[in-house]
Amino acid sequence: MTSLWTRCNSCQRILYKQDILDNLAVCPSCAFHFRISAEERLRMLFDDGAYEVLDDNLHAVDALNFVDTKRYADRIAENEKRTGLSEAIITARGTIGGVPAYILAIEFGFLGGSVASVVGEKIARACERALEDGLPVIIVSYKTNEEDRLQGLAAGADYYLHKTDFDDNSLINAVADLIGEATETQEIS
Repeated sequence: MTSLWTRCNSCQRILYKQDILDNLAVCPSCAFHFRISAEERLRMLFDDGAYEVLDDNLHAVDALNFVDTKRYADRIAENEKRTGLSEAIITARGTIGGVPAYILAIEFGFLGGSVASVVGEKIARACERALEDGLPVIIVSYKTNEEDRLQGLAAGADYYLHKTDFDDNSLINAVADLIGEATETQEIS
């Protein structure tokens, strides 16, 4: 932590950072949700912050040798170095409220959470594992102008979830207790 205080962009109150962190990155004054990383989200959701990362060895490639203002391959390498991630999603397995589950968390810090081929592959693999294991899948995305695209990904995971005939309200209740409805995010600076 570089400083002890920050300002909420919603209510403009100056807040002690630890109070925000203790409140799961939610402003204790106005309930504004600060942006957090995918790793932070997984630690919040899984019991005791413990989980197994899956398919971390999959990396994006630039098969088209795409260039706009910069080579895509360079963008990928930059984002891997900056975030320590291999792609814009972390797929993980652990327990929530004692219930085994898969959680897939989009990382906005990696190319803006861009959903490319490796992200799709990781989602597909996690959903196939969940289907095989009879476990639920939760996708944690973010609200952007491309919200419909991400809702489509969640709908695909929901399809797999329903194919498992998973019917355990304890998982739903545990998740509901851990996360709230976020309408805006900001980084804790």
